[in-house]
Amino acid sequence: MDELFREFYHLTLKNLDIPDAGMSHATAMRDFFHAGPLTPLFEDVSPVLERLDENGYRMGVITQRGRKGVNLHPIRLSRTL
Repeated sequence: MDELFREFYHLTLKNLDIPDAGMSHATAMRDFFHAGPLTPLFEDVSPVLERLDENGYRMGVITQRGRKGVNLHPIRLSRTL
């Protein structure tokens, strides 16, 4: 699966006319997005999500990262795919 993602990033770079000889950039992108550090939330994100939930808004998360290391508690999602 790692090789599939590396090829995906390589083709993305190629379509953007960004040279990637040896697929070094694609490898770095794969490594960052699949094992890189999680970006911290801005401090006002949690209260906004809580307020949206309290007001009945249905929420979900779309990410290219896996679920590893993601803590969605106490956010209630509409459904999990």
